[in-house]
Amino acid sequence: MRIDDKAIIGCVGDGWQPIVAGLCKHIKFILKRYGLDIELLNVAQVKEKLGGLRFYWCWNSTEDPHVKRIQDIAHEDIRDLVRAAEIQCDQTCEYCGESGELDDTQSWIKVRCPECKAKKRNWRDDEDDNLFCSDARGEEK
Repeated sequence: MRIDDKAIIGCVGDGWQPIVAGLCKHIKFILKRYGLDIELLNVAQVKEKLGGLRFYWCWNSTEDPHVKRIQDIAHEDIRDLVRAAEIQCDQTCEYCGESGELDDTQSWIKVRCPECKAKKRNWRDDEDDNLFCSDARGEEK
């Protein structure tokens, strides 16, 4: 996926979507700052796993040694941005975006705020929650 693909943001719960959107915006800024084409970065997968944000990305290959050197430099900046977003999600309710903490009292490990935890919110409970990019049949929501 390209970093500017809107589907990236929809792969996490409503509470994390602003964090992921901000991460994508900052990554695009880094690419521009280093003069790298947006096509050089591939977002392989964005998801929640064990209560944390997972943002998997890699560089598309290039034969240009100058571009490879710049990618190596930019890699650290992008890695730091991804890690900061992961840390922010570790403290943000995936459902509503309020301050939360890891909760494993229900069938799924999620970051929930006290209110969502009290409501026993779970992805199975709310059809409106867009925690996955597609439903069980593989159809887009």
